[in-house]
Amino acid sequence: VRRSRTHGVSGTLALVSAMRFQRLAVVGACCAVLAGCTADRETSSPTTPAAPPESSAPVESSVPTVLIIDGSGSMNETDAPGPRIDAAKSAAHRLIDALPDASRIALETYGTTTGSAEKDRPAGCRDVTLLLPLGPLDRDAVNSAVDTITPSGYTPISLALETAAEQLPADDSAQAIVLISDGEETCDTPPCDTATRIKQSHPGLTVSTVGFKVDGAAADQLRCIADATGGLYVQAANADQLAARLLATRNLDEAHRSLTSSGRAGIELGASIGEIRSHHPDFPEAAQTGTVTVKWIDCDYTFTDGRLVSIAPHDGGRTIDGVATGDDITKAVELYGKPLATTRNSDNTTTVVLDADPN
Repeated sequence: VRRSRTHGVSGTLALVSAMRFQRLAVVGACCAVLAGCTADRETSSPTTPAAPPESSAPVESSVPTVLIIDGSGSMNETDAPGPRIDAAKSAAHRLIDALPDASRIALETYGTTTGSAEKDRPAGCRDVTLLLPLGPLDRDAVNSAVDTITPSGYTPISLALETAAEQLPADDSAQAIVLISDGEETCDTPPCDTATRIKQSHPGLTVSTVGFKVDGAAADQLRCIADATGGLYVQAANADQLAARLLATRNLDEAHRSLTSSGRAGIELGASIGEIRSHHPDFPEAAQTGTVTVKWIDCDYTFTDGRLVSIAPHDGGRTIDGVATGDDITKAVELYGKPLATTRNSDNTTTVVLDADPN
């Protein structure tokens, strides 16, 4: 798993160095400074249309949104810590409470009416339940419906996406699907193909996916769904991260400008210079051997033997979890766990190394 490292200044969070593999490093006893490094992307999101470049504050408007919560049997695993489904419900409650009053939302789940044995497969692959149809936000009703989800069965993600799309206008208006899942499709239809097809009939649709305790093929599949529709893909390794990263789906423009555990705005740690330039032709050329740092927009990008190992923002910003300049170090510890290492620097600051995706 690729993870990020950031460096800041003591006092309150300030990111002045880099994102790297494995860890998140915060310079300072209580905070870290984070920044934006690339141009804005045009996206739609559950609660905000793309914000104007001069402002990153969420706009209090909304688009029709379907929230899908994984109810498959694996959501009973107790490594969140506690049951995964409890973490998902808590995260959903926080998202629902944060939505603008004028929001329109539907709620859907899958895997809740069958078992997960092989004999249950035919029924399990049809096991998608629309708990609440698309309508004006009623927080009490949505939160109550979330609490009824009892995991037990299969993971028919493709059918869940198709069912969700049926709730949304079949036009080019801005609209969103947000999926929380701890695994990959367990039926036959590749969900990335389904997402691509749905996008054709709903051009304004974005599907954002939050992978909870996923890696490998499951992570790749969820990322593909988001990429195919211009949505956001994030991974979460614990309950606090799940809640924070689900909230990030409210504002895709801001989320794409934020630091994640694998990179930022589509530029990933480990990418080659050629791969980056194929998507960003104005990205500077750099030597393919040795260690070299190039400046682009408002960040320093460091490469070793042609591979990106560090992204160092020049000014303040935020992580995908909302950790930003001025935050207390305890907020980072809540999200990433106890520091792996602490080093006192010659300038009287302290570098604290944390795991950006603790298990």
